[in-house]
Amino acid sequence: MALGAMHYCTHRRIQVPTDMSIVGFDDMQQAAFVNPALTSVHLPLYEAGVLACEKLIERIRGKVDRIAEVLPTHLVVRESTAMAPSR
Repeated sequence: MALGAMHYCTHRRIQVPTDMSIVGFDDMQQAAFVNPALTSVHLPLYEAGVLACEKLIERIRGKVDRIAEVLPTHLVVRESTAMAPSR
């Protein structure tokens, strides 16, 4: 979605990050290679997949508790964000 937003901004001559900052979520590999490089919240995808599989196996075995898990994330600041202009 964030890459799509950047694409839209480019076609509308909206400068990222001068006119608008954009932040993604998941920190996919392409985030570092677009121009400008995309600031993103890093989600540990491998760990998320392992956790999802574990919860699926539990559900198959009859455990149907509500799932509320928290995975560690962190912000990877790149070039698609800037300070808001002061007024």
